[in-house]
Amino acid sequence: MIYMMMKQQLFFNYKFLIMKKVILFFSAIVLFSLTIMAQPPQKPMYNKGGGGAYNKENIQAMKIAFLTKHLALTELQATSFWPIYNKYEAEKKVLRKNTIGEEKLSKSLDEISDIDANKVIDNYYSLKTKELELSKKYTEDFKKVLEPKQVAKLITSEAQFKKMLMQGHNGYNKQGPPKPQIQPTKPVTE
Repeated sequence: MIYMMMKQQLFFNYKFLIMKKVILFFSAIVLFSLTIMAQPPQKPMYNKGGGGAYNKENIQAMKIAFLTKHLALTELQATSFWPIYNKYEAEKKVLRKNTIGEEKLSKSLDEISDIDANKVIDNYYSLKTKELELSKKYTEDFKKVLEPKQVAKLITSEAQFKKMLMQGHNGYNKQGPPKPQIQPTKPVTE
């Protein structure tokens, strides 16, 4: 009889231990899932669903960091430079929107007439001329707050930033596009 009672007691303790472990396991799963759900959603740097383009906020932040680093701006220079640069970028955007907006083609370039092709060419060079004039105007403003070497670096750094974006966009690594693998050919000897 005592043996039966001890056996029941052990069986009860064993069941209790298993139940404790199961409850602990499910509690851990619930807590883990709650912590994952409590994280704010991350905005992707690369917008995979939107045509493969970086999102604008990240491009802007990357550009600011890139230019600040390459120009080695002091705090005083930065406070004077960025408002001028932002105004320059805004005017450039309006210029592009107005010029390119007028020229939206309903057909591909292969399907347009020679007259329309000449209009496209004229509009392109008109845009480039206006962009050059705008760039020259703002270069003078930049020279008022930056050293000439920094202004020269600004011009080259903008091109480098665009290149960096394009290389990242096309999946290139930091060394540029992948090199083609060419196998040396053996000369034929007879």
